[in-house]
Amino acid sequence: MNAALWWGLEYPRGLYALSGEQWRGRRQWLRSGCFHGATVLRGAAPWPAKLRRLLQRAGADWIALCYDDSAAASILLDAMSAHPLWRSEALQSLLAWQLQSQRLWRQGLLRWGRELSCRC
Repeated sequence: MNAALWWGLEYPRGLYALSGEQWRGRRQWLRSGCFHGATVLRGAAPWPAKLRRLLQRAGADWIALCYDDSAAASILLDAMSAHPLWRSEALQSLLAWQLQSQRLWRQGLLRWGRELSCRC
C-alpha cells in the first residue's frame, strides 16, 4: 500500500517539482541571454568581437543550465533511493549507477567550464 501511495502521489509530485525547477532555470537562462545579447549587439564593438562575446556567454550559460538541471534530477533520484520499493539488489545497483553518472556528469561540466573560462 505504501509503495502504491508513493508511486501514485509522491513520485508524480516530485516529477512536477523537477519540471518546475527546470522551467525556472530555462526561463532565467533565456532572459539572461536575451538581455546580454541585446546589450552586446547595441555596443560599439566590431561584429567579430560581438559574436565572440555572444558565443562565449552562450556556452557558459548552456553549461550552467545543464548543471542546474542535473542538480534537480539528483534530488529526485535521492528521494527514489529512500523508498522501500528500491530495496532489491538489482534496483539498488541501477540507482547507484544513475546517481554516480549524475555526479560524474556534474563534475565533467564543472571541469569543462573551468577549462573554457581559462582560455578566454
